[in-house]
Amino acid sequence: MRPAFSRSARRHALPALLLLAALASPAAQATEPFTLTLDILGRRMSGSGHDAMALLKLLQPGSAATAALPPPGLPYTVSLMARGVAIRFDIAAVTGAIRLRVPAAGVDITFNSGSPVASRDALIHFIQGQGDREALKRIMSAAVRTTTLDPVAGAPTAMLERTAVADFNLGLLPPGDAGDMTPRAAGWHAALGAAFMAQREDTPSTTVPMLPLSLSYAFGEDGPEALFDLQLERGNTGGGKRASASGALGVRLPLLTTPDLRWSVTPALRLGAVSSAWLAAAARVQGAAVTSDLRIALPGEMVLALGSGVGHYQTRPMKLRNYDVLYELDNTAWRNSASLSWPMGRVADRPLRMAAGIADTRLNGHDTAVPSWQEYSLSAVLGRAQPVRLSLGYLAGEGGYHAFQAGLSVAF
Repeated sequence: MRPAFSRSARRHALPALLLLAALASPAAQATEPFTLTLDILGRRMSGSGHDAMALLKLLQPGSAATAALPPPGLPYTVSLMARGVAIRFDIAAVTGAIRLRVPAAGVDITFNSGSPVASRDALIHFIQGQGDREALKRIMSAAVRTTTLDPVAGAPTAMLERTAVADFNLGLLPPGDAGDMTPRAAGWHAALGAAFMAQREDTPSTTVPMLPLSLSYAFGEDGPEALFDLQLERGNTGGGKRASASGALGVRLPLLTTPDLRWSVTPALRLGAVSSAWLAAAARVQGAAVTSDLRIALPGEMVLALGSGVGHYQTRPMKLRNYDVLYELDNTAWRNSASLSWPMGRVADRPLRMAAGIADTRLNGHDTAVPSWQEYSLSAVLGRAQPVRLSLGYLAGEGGYHAFQAGLSVAF
């Protein structure tokens, strides 16, 4: 039988409940990245929200949120499900000592500085990266390993994985390339696009609108080609927003340029960053990749394209307001693809080609929630000199992961 509330507990339960209501969305459903449960003497109150900074107000001395918590005479527990990672705070009576437990990261730390305020300050310093930094790194690694909601890494919608795919696509389809056997013209090429990706694997869902821009200069017909690629993304996970950007420099080196066989290799370097105050995540991402693009002419103007690439990527800590967010991951991405394209006549006096393809991606290094996935795509390309490309794709990954993507690009 659960213990009844004392008069003091009843007096402090109402403001605590109001605090949880302020953190929650109007629907207060588990469709948001953070769920908080407050347990006072066996009585539980819960709320959900998408703003990590609102949760951190619980630790700010003098704030309305702190004033809503039970007084030092009452022990209580705060259970937080943060983007799929279970975190528990046990606050002792009188002393206010705080025990922090994150089972997925193997973290069990007690902050006992002699008074409730001092113990809370010690916890704040830990979260800001001024204490056990290795424990903080383990917590971030646990997020990447256990959930597809992390914006830095862990799933195909995350920054590290999106970076690997962007490098591969740059080597396979440089700006203005129709994906056929047409020789690359000398001079400048450019392409601007818009893309969208959505995953429904976890609750809440994640959507990622993307704006890719690429630019290149070919030194002579089918000559070496300098490449620049810019990726801008603005994601949303259950109302928690994130922004990311990355830029890459590469060079496309043609090795075979015959009418029946074309082969090129593209090394590239990329640097980017992702940040989300809502989701309490931020990191720099850097990496290098090499991509091979082999095209074989088949009867009926069909083209078989085989792509293969490998890249090594790192995430490094970044400051998010007053907090050091300690993502330190090292992963190698292996990606292979095959596609078949064929002519479909002419539209508006421009040649139309269709293509169907499959790509397989595998990550080695730090554990991620989705270490491998496959993409099945269908695309239409209108024109050769300045092609317009429309693509649709479905992703299926390890652990039952599913996502959808669509893209449109215009060369000029």
